[in-house]
Amino acid sequence: EQWIEKFARYYTPAMIGLGLSVALLPGLVTGDWAHWFYQGMVVLLISCPCALVISTPVTVTAALTSAARRGVLIKGGAFLEAAARLKVVAFDKTGVLTAGEPEVRRLIPVGGLGEAEVLGPMLALERRSEHPLARAIVRYAQRAGVEPAAVEEIEALPGRGVHGRAGGHDFWIGSKRLLEEHNAHLDGAASAIDQFEGSLVVCGSDGAVLSVMDVVDQPRPEARAVVGELKTLGVARTVMLSGDGSRLASRLAGEVGLDEAHGDLLPDEKAAMIRGFRERFGVTAMVGDGLNDAHAISEASIGIALGPKGTDVALENADVVVMADGLGQIPFLVRHSQRALRVVKENILFALALKVVFLALAAAGVATLWMAIVADTGATLLVTFNALRLLRAR
Repeated sequence: EQWIEKFARYYTPAMIGLGLSVALLPGLVTGDWAHWFYQGMVVLLISCPCALVISTPVTVTAALTSAARRGVLIKGGAFLEAAARLKVVAFDKTGVLTAGEPEVRRLIPVGGLGEAEVLGPMLALERRSEHPLARAIVRYAQRAGVEPAAVEEIEALPGRGVHGRAGGHDFWIGSKRLLEEHNAHLDGAASAIDQFEGSLVVCGSDGAVLSVMDVVDQPRPEARAVVGELKTLGVARTVMLSGDGSRLASRLAGEVGLDEAHGDLLPDEKAAMIRGFRERFGVTAMVGDGLNDAHAISEASIGIALGPKGTDVALENADVVVMADGLGQIPFLVRHSQRALRVVKENILFALALKVVFLALAAAGVATLWMAIVADTGATLLVTFNALRLLRAR
């Protein structure tokens, strides 16, 4: 659409000038003013940019409509065009590359406390959270029959965890980064953590560690195939940006075939990496679903939020919202956008070629107004019908 606007700045005055030239200049030589005035009118009618102007909006509208039918909501033609030129796709881990239904594999109380004593404040702080790891802790505590402690205050710490006061004591729950911020030590649990298969979740009070958890979330079954298909569509780099540990991120990246993985990232650090990818490679997409992804999504050339489990903040910041659950819609978005861009180019080339042919006939003095009308109207109809093929999403 932007190209059409730039093109029109030069095309319109050029065609008006050409029409006046055909109408006036030959008449000065031949004296046959009526014939060449007629031919000048033919040139103006042929050069009418109806087909050119309508080709792009119709194509974009048809592409957006068919994508919406597939559960992919694209917030404008600019993002449709950008998706066709993707060079980097960055994924969050939890709920994006993984199924988003983590389970607590193991809980190790520390410092002589019992499991129920630890789970009470954890349930109290986590039951209001939308994060998949928090939901896993809540399910585990509820299955154990634990009652939540009374919550006096609570504060979410994006990318790190949660802090609050429950049962008259201060507690914090979160990642290894939050553990380090409290200068706490794992002591006897360190050797067990080395055997953890999933995300490390630590619960503590002030500087003391109360428990550690191994929370495992399985990769989506389609993840590896999706990554492979993106590469065949021309995506140069596929990357994972995760707040979980680097070791876990690297292992999962290897399982699904990603080019690189970065772990232990805060939301601002994810956003900084997205800016770096844009500078190095060009058009970059960020695929996420949570509060911790919102900043990175807004920094990307195309922010993609996975729904319907995505948080409101992620959905609001995204340029593309995938309402149908599943990673399989990401290759569809790229493939569909590339097809739409091809149709736009086809329409523009066809409209221009037809005008060149009839302008040549007009310059030779053999074109008629009826021929011009048929050419202009016919071209408009043909580019419209060609664009409407996009309503059949593949």
